[in-house]
Amino acid sequence: MLMSTLHVAVSKHRFTDDLQIMWANDFFFEMIGYGREEFVDVFDGRCSRYFASDPEEYAKLTDAVAEAHAAGDAGYECLLRMPRKDGLSTWIRVVGRFTDEVADDGVPVLYVTFTNVDEAMELEQVRSDELRRLAFVDPVTGGRNRASFERDAGAALRTAAPGAFALATLDVDGFKVINDQFGLERGDAVLEALHASFQEGLDEGEFAARIAADQFSLLLEADGAARIAARLEDMVAAANHRFVLDGSPGYAIAMTAGVYLVDDPTLPMVMLQDRANLARKMSGRASVGRLCACRFYSNDDRVRLAKEKDVENRMGAALEAGEFVVYLQPKYDLRRDEVAGAEALVRWDDPASGLVAPNDFIPLFERTGFVVSMDLYVFEQVCKMLRKWIDAGVRPVPVSVNLSRAHLYDEQFLARFEVIRARYGVPASLVEFELTETLVFEDPERLAQVIDSMHEAGYKCSMDDFGSGYSSLNVLKDLAVDTLKLDRVFFDASALGDARGADIIDIVVQLARRLGMRTVAEGVETEDQRAFLVDVGCDMIQGYLFSRPVDIASFERLVYGAEVD
Repeated sequence: MLMSTLHVAVSKHRFTDDLQIMWANDFFFEMIGYGREEFVDVFDGRCSRYFASDPEEYAKLTDAVAEAHAAGDAGYECLLRMPRKDGLSTWIRVVGRFTDEVADDGVPVLYVTFTNVDEAMELEQVRSDELRRLAFVDPVTGGRNRASFERDAGAALRTAAPGAFALATLDVDGFKVINDQFGLERGDAVLEALHASFQEGLDEGEFAARIAADQFSLLLEADGAARIAARLEDMVAAANHRFVLDGSPGYAIAMTAGVYLVDDPTLPMVMLQDRANLARKMSGRASVGRLCACRFYSNDDRVRLAKEKDVENRMGAALEAGEFVVYLQPKYDLRRDEVAGAEALVRWDDPASGLVAPNDFIPLFERTGFVVSMDLYVFEQVCKMLRKWIDAGVRPVPVSVNLSRAHLYDEQFLARFEVIRARYGVPASLVEFELTETLVFEDPERLAQVIDSMHEAGYKCSMDDFGSGYSSLNVLKDLAVDTLKLDRVFFDASALGDARGADIIDIVVQLARRLGMRTVAEGVETEDQRAFLVDVGCDMIQGYLFSRPVDIASFERLVYGAEVD
């Protein structure tokens, strides 16, 4: 009587293979959707027949009963899906107890309770889905994360032939600046746009994921280095079309990529990514005018990396020891036939190996940020030199110093230079800052602000490498630089031999003059080049035709006839 009134499904079973039901309360039959008599007529009360449509679930029940009885336990418990008359199923927690009671024929009797746990199981499923999302879904892009990329890309590689795939890692150039200048939400929107463009650019069997901060990994079909580089460029370009960072197309989202052509797909994923990362780190953002600077891994990279680590370990002490030496390359005035200025360059006079070429350390300094300290050091050496010339009574020629992009987003960078200049009492008009044209491509508005602040402080500004990219007309139109330094690509043999190329140079020089800008031709090496530049009215030349970079003493002998004390 008591079991009939309980608000829980209860049943009494014969302890046999088919677990025939001897009795059950009303809640049991409500739970399964059958009437009492109908259940007996259709299934003869036998659980084995009731579960005939789902033998796996019945096996869970009989296994639980058998294992508990064999172990001498007082009862058993299991979780299973119980079929219903309407064709659906219900999650049920089954709790049974062995008893001393026997049926009329001497068969032992079991008592069982059934609890509906559908809601609990749904909640568990939600939790499971959430854990899966956290484990395999990137919270920013909504796509794959590192774990799911390594799982799926790794599975594809395990069945692939050597050379079938390429693994690429990419990160956003200056992403910290994007977050600082535009905010974290806009930074996340950049990552979302990139991920969406990567996904749209994939073919079947390829994968893409954000694996950390602003870093992405892609597994692509290896259909040639040129094709891979072109695809990456197109994907980044698509992201720029999809998302405009500051409301105008002037600010480009650019990336640096390292690619490993997977010639050994049996290597662990971490080693494959390490090789792609190494290529990316060695890239040095060398692809001027491209949205995605792409470099492919080679076995020489590890040797080069070891050398760079050695340089990195020694660079701070070398700066303190004064091992970095300023060299000057003269700028020759074509109308006056005299030296009218110089560009300050830096060489590393390593006590162990002698002079180290700039290309062997400047790219590393750019990547590590050490170039900021180097620029300040060179600037101070130039101010000290100018002070010496002024005190000696000789006419000081203006000297230009290179300014790394690393300074641009530091609001106090110019103040640091001003402190040094004030220390030596050098007029700002004697110093010119050289800015590379690639900065126009990255953030023209910030560059314009920097140039304005330099002019307010009394400095001149020149645009270096003019013509090396495809933003040149924007430089003339939007940026108030004082000097255009024409890149050597203007003056190679093919350019001078091409009438259209010569006309373009002529137009650029004349347009610069109308805008009040001086022109300096870089990399001039032949008399033919010099004669052409005189004809078009270029103001100055710089290059090996007149002088290679020389130490300060040699420059003083060239300009003043003797070293200046």
